[in-house]
Amino acid sequence: MYTDGDSLQYIDKTAAESYMSVRSFPATLNKKITLLKYFRNYMSEHLLKAGANVARREGDELARLPYLSLWFRTKSAIVLHLSNGTVQINFFQDHTKLILCPLMGAVTYIDEKRDFRTYKLSLLEEFGCCRELASRLRYAKLMVEKLLDSKSSSGAH
Repeated sequence: MYTDGDSLQYIDKTAAESYMSVRSFPATLNKKITLLKYFRNYMSEHLLKAGANVARREGDELARLPYLSLWFRTKSAIVLHLSNGTVQINFFQDHTKLILCPLMGAVTYIDEKRDFRTYKLSLLEEFGCCRELASRLRYAKLMVEKLLDSKSSSGAH
């Protein structure tokens, strides 16, 4: 869904793309659009808008938005894998979040107080980090391994 809250891009399992709006879409997508509306409302009411105050850069409007390529839920968290390689893990118990960005070689951690910090992975490796972040990074490593296993076993893209 684009920032206007109406325009949509749908990418099916074969990577075929189509464009539509929340007001006008094929009947075959009715369930998906209903879920999308539910999640949009939930997210705008309950979730932190991290980065909402970050200024847009020239050329951002030309950037291709990443899309959700795979997700799964565990008893501890929900794991979201985006098409650009980014992995976000939302932990249920304390509502903390971990966002791994392979493009930047960095991890962003959003704590219980909704404060967020971004760390270069190379610097974490060199200098270490607090116990709280380290335990979440260990969990993230397991989830990334699970993602890699599922992609290699299914031949997914």
